[in-house]
Amino acid sequence: MIYSEKMTIAASLPLRFYLSAEIFVNGDEQIRNYENDRFWQVIRVNCKFILPIIKAVGSIYKPKVSAELKSNSSIAEEDKRKLKKLSTPFSAWIMTSCPYTKG
Repeated sequence: MIYSEKMTIAASLPLRFYLSAEIFVNGDEQIRNYENDRFWQVIRVNCKFILPIIKAVGSIYKPKVSAELKSNSSIAEEDKRKLKKLSTPFSAWIMTSCPYTKG
């Protein structure tokens, strides 16, 4: 089963979403990518993997981003709160809230 949630986040001024996305898209395309005006990246929040698919929904001077969150685990309000605390929608890769365990 795939769980899905949506959220909208106010962004810092000015926001040219495509420029920010192009800067942060480098790396493994299986982990993060930018296409069709959407940035997506697999991240780990509260020991679960979440795929936020982010797009700009505001303007340069009234910026907002919309994120559709997908996961194999249920997405709790605490997960969404942690995501909202990120300084940018592209800094999610630095957030890890689970200790490394051998599996």
